[in-house]
Amino acid sequence: MQITHREQIKAAIRMKFGSLGAFEIARELPLRSVTDVLRGKPNRRTTTAIAKEVGCDVDHVISLCSESAIATDSAADESAHGKKLAGAK
Repeated sequence: MQITHREQIKAAIRMKFGSLGAFEIARELPLRSVTDVLRGKPNRRTTTAIAKEVGCDVDHVISLCSESAIATDSAADESAHGKKLAGAK
């Protein structure tokens, strides 16, 4: 399976381990580190474990998660900007 979105990473891990937390425990990773990586906060050991588990390159995992972090930040900025405009007189 070609991983094209970070949600596919989460789904693949959950299908095999039941939860991201169970994967972290099984691989002796820090608590919530998978979520952090998926949100664009890289951790070398966790990113390497994720890449190995889903069968793709570490750089590919990083690029997918970085793109999603940029999209999330942009949406938050637009939302905050929209609220300021709506409240302005």
